[in-house]
Amino acid sequence: MNIDTLVESFYNKAKDEDLINEVMKLLLVEKSKTSPAEARRSRTVRFPLIIPAEQSVGQYTTDEGSEDRRTFELWMSRLGTEGGDLADKIKSIQAFINNPPADAPLAKTLSYLMFLQTFSFMIREFNASVAGFLWEPFLAAMFGGESVQVHTEEGDIADVKLQVVRDGVTMRVSLKILRDSGLVGGSFQDLVNHFAENPGQPMVYVVIRKLATTGKDGETIKDSHMVFWEFEISEETFFEYIGHPKRRKEFVEASYDTVVPVDETASKLKAILRRTDDWAAQKYEPGSKVKAILNPENNQPVGGRLPVGAPIKVVVDSVIYVPGEPGAGTKLSANANHIWGNDKEYAQWFDLWQRLKAENKMQNFWKAVQGPSPKGASKGSGASGPIWAPDGARGYVQSEQFEINANYQSAIAENLGTIDITPSKLDEAFAIGAAAIGEEMTDMFNAVTALSENVGRFFLIDCGDSAGEAQTCDENDAATRTTAGHAAIQDADTLKRVVDSRIAPVLKEIE
Repeated sequence: MNIDTLVESFYNKAKDEDLINEVMKLLLVEKSKTSPAEARRSRTVRFPLIIPAEQSVGQYTTDEGSEDRRTFELWMSRLGTEGGDLADKIKSIQAFINNPPADAPLAKTLSYLMFLQTFSFMIREFNASVAGFLWEPFLAAMFGGESVQVHTEEGDIADVKLQVVRDGVTMRVSLKILRDSGLVGGSFQDLVNHFAENPGQPMVYVVIRKLATTGKDGETIKDSHMVFWEFEISEETFFEYIGHPKRRKEFVEASYDTVVPVDETASKLKAILRRTDDWAAQKYEPGSKVKAILNPENNQPVGGRLPVGAPIKVVVDSVIYVPGEPGAGTKLSANANHIWGNDKEYAQWFDLWQRLKAENKMQNFWKAVQGPSPKGASKGSGASGPIWAPDGARGYVQSEQFEINANYQSAIAENLGTIDITPSKLDEAFAIGAAAIGEEMTDMFNAVTALSENVGRFFLIDCGDSAGEAQTCDENDAATRTTAGHAAIQDADTLKRVVDSRIAPVLKEIE
């Protein structure tokens, strides 16, 4: 329940003391929460904020002369193994969060800490739409080289082109940052145009799902776990994803060992087991059934009354969901009707796709989908649609969005890993990371970050300057300026001390 709902209910039930208390409780909880900025500033070590901008970081490679890109790429260069894919980088980042190595090279520790500061900044300080837009140049810079964010004016469904080659083709990636149950979607026109203009090149979708967790005090911590999923839409898999059929249920046999929770007969125990913590811990989908109860020593069925604590093996018919088979007679999702038309038209499009794919004439399929007047595609790429849809596919003509829901994604997508940015986990990682780089380096980075802030505070409070117009400052202004000035001097002293002790000697050896 959110504030707006509570306030509306409050006016409808003004005498409801419980509701008033609920409103006050929610207000107090919201007020007491630490802001992302406060959390970042309170960490053991912090770095200057580096924002992954679209132009200077996302679209300029080092060869094209962007200093911002070179700097950002250098910071991200130590993540994962050299040449590793996104899954490799995600797993290595989470490994660092779980157990930051105390003996890692300085450059590697700095790279991971800067990633965590920048990544958590994007996720927590911006909504999903803006965070997703910032993530695009961030990802391009992480992979480096010729990897770039696709300019919005290019009209390309891909968000980034990564210098990662699969089957001889450079990856084209579309990124989505969503809440747990959010849909992955996009322009059906743009996706069709992509295949028409880039034969054989799949579109890779990377989905970051923002999940919540429960803290030690029972408080819900939003956006604490970022789960990365990936799936690939190609000419071969097109009908499995776009206007896809509904998922279908299958049963797979599984088993787990446990003990008898209550003194009961084996037949009644089957129903009881489905309500116990052991069953819940297996995370079986609704509809799963206990098939048999066995003696774990000989795998033979047991019967009669079983004593509490006796070891047993529980055999389960576990429900799993798999993508529905595309084609005539399938049960369509609602989005399939928006994209392809009615059941009959869907079957006709599917048959055409199958035939032209087998004949290695997929370009003819995309032209048929586009119809005689392709939208946003290269001139002359269209042709008359088939007899049942002469103007092209319904979703293309009417500019529909394709949608892939969260449940369907779970049946088809590959889980690349999770990055846990729970505040307490980040604080611990930064504390261990600070110890690894040493007190001097920690002091220096904190001083560098604070110096620009304190210099700004000093000069932005104008208490009379010989080079400008004199102004009268009150006591608070004068005190703030004095405090900022002394802090800036201290920051500069710290910076000079560490530079003299850590940088100057190395330069002497080099030179």
